[in-house]
Amino acid sequence: MLVATAPAAANLQVGANKAEHAALCEFVLMAQQPPDLPNLADADTAPYDYVQLLNFTLSPPEWQNKFYVDAGKTKTHESAAEAKVVDQGGDKFWPEWKSAADKLKAGADHTQLKTTQATKLTGLARALAAEQINNLATKLRSVKEAVEKEAGSGETKLTTADVTTALQKAAFGAETAVGGITKAAVFGGTAANPRENECKAAGDGLKTALANMACLCWTAATPITSGGCTQGLSTQPAWSNSANAPDTAALIKLAKSCGPPGAAKVTGARITNAVNALRAHIRGGDAGNLYLGGFLATNCNGNSANGACIEFTGVAGTDVDPLTKLPWVQPLVALAERMQQANAAAAAKARAKKSLDNAEAEATQALLLAKKKAEAITAAIPKAQQQSPSATQTICDTHNKSKTACLGAKCTWKGQKEDDGPCIVDESKVAEQTTQAGAGEKKDGEEKKEEKCAGKGEKDCKDGCKWEGTECKDSSFLLNKHFALSVVSAALVALLF
Repeated sequence: MLVATAPAAANLQVGANKAEHAALCEFVLMAQQPPDLPNLADADTAPYDYVQLLNFTLSPPEWQNKFYVDAGKTKTHESAAEAKVVDQGGDKFWPEWKSAADKLKAGADHTQLKTTQATKLTGLARALAAEQINNLATKLRSVKEAVEKEAGSGETKLTTADVTTALQKAAFGAETAVGGITKAAVFGGTAANPRENECKAAGDGLKTALANMACLCWTAATPITSGGCTQGLSTQPAWSNSANAPDTAALIKLAKSCGPPGAAKVTGARITNAVNALRAHIRGGDAGNLYLGGFLATNCNGNSANGACIEFTGVAGTDVDPLTKLPWVQPLVALAERMQQANAAAAAKARAKKSLDNAEAEATQALLLAKKKAEAITAAIPKAQQQSPSATQTICDTHNKSKTACLGAKCTWKGQKEDDGPCIVDESKVAEQTTQAGAGEKKDGEEKKEEKCAGKGEKDCKDGCKWEGTECKDSSFLLNKHFALSVVSAALVALLF
């Protein structure tokens, strides 16, 4: 540790410890001032729970079914293990998942869901809504986790009494105002040893900030004219041993020498700055020792030729922080850290509140937009092509980043992760839908347009037919197909971005 070296002098000078007195006074003053603590009230979780409920409501039936004991959805499983979803996030999110499942089970009050019309969404609208709500739910969960991380294990929750008590004990040795200061509390004992022993190592002069101040501001038999700290303390009785150690009245006067507390508030940063300022006043003296206050020679016995100081024995040239030898300092270091953590937690909660306040409106808007997007996309595709593999693949392609939305759109998820596809057409469903559609379109005796071109060679592929690749196809079918895909693409670009 780098320290300054005290200048040589024959005797301690007037105001020799004035700066150190001011540094210690900061702790005496903070013990009399109110702390500046943030509001750590928890944000309303209702919007978060609402979005999680929507997310569960729009999830695929096969996922929802995992949470219920019976097919009628009258009772939910009691644990993630029972539902067999531990490895799918249940180890972390089971409480909120179960809460959503309970609200959706048969017989529960579905008023909130009915208002949103979420349960009535089907097909593409449901799939689009599921993706948007899932994204919102994921965002809110990240916000919630950030708050929990900042809040830690609850150590950031401080009261005014917590802070004031810690500061008073550090300054005065007890939970008291200046008027209640006692010699026994300040010194943590009787200060029965010679002055030079009490103001070093495990001496009573190291126990509190006010005891430190006594070591710096009292002189022994040879007082300093006008005082070593302030002129007002120049008439204090000499202190050299237990017989004339500062009494209660003298210590109260010493505390009042710091002046009135004023209206300033205590913050974690202010405590940290005060500790650092005190450390900056520690200087080197003779070999092996460091000192707080005026040191000239031999020891800190208060004689003008020696020093009015605190001795940190044997720490010079080591990596030991001398302030760790003052037992009252470290509790304040910990307090400052907790106060600063509380500020960080409050800031995180403020951000969370802002996100949660907007969550319900965002969710409602997402449901409305999903419905409109689905209607626009469906309207843009000719009815004959709405169930075609190409058109369906275009729809499936929009869900490559969400397994939930992919399954909701009746597509097949081929990704290895929940958010990394691809999402592709379920060929079995497309074949079934195409067969059903074809059966309804064909009239008796009417030749299918696809069949009139089938089997023709490239040279004969004319009159309403068009050669594509290796076969002859109906040109009107191809035109409609390309038109449908272009319209779908345009609709997706306009609506999804």
